[in-house]
Amino acid sequence: MIYWHNRTKYNLTQETKSKTGQISRALLADSKKHFIIDVSIVSRTEIKKLNQKYRQKDQATDVLSFSVFNNLSEIAKIDAPALLGEIVICADFVKIENDLTRLFEHGLNHLIGKHHQE
Repeated sequence: MIYWHNRTKYNLTQETKSKTGQISRALLADSKKHFIIDVSIVSRTEIKKLNQKYRQKDQATDVLSFSVFNNLSEIAKIDAPALLGEIVICADFVKIENDLTRLFEHGLNHLIGKHHQE
């Protein structure tokens, strides 16, 4: 389940919600668990503040991920759907709808422990 929080004027379409749902099901298919993912669409100012606070980088970025777990194996004991984490996407970096789905997928990969070097 993906919960969207749009804190901007970005036009979040049903098509984008559907595509990101497909991406999350594909990336999480092996886990056999149901996850909750919070996705926030924010301004350049807001993501810059988050980037400074959590990564000590004084600049805006396109996407940030905040995982609840260090890796997916930690949730093996949980019976109910589990909050996987939050993906924060900066609307100013989204030029076309495909950008949003690409940033969602990038953020989700970070939530499940896949990083740039992999």
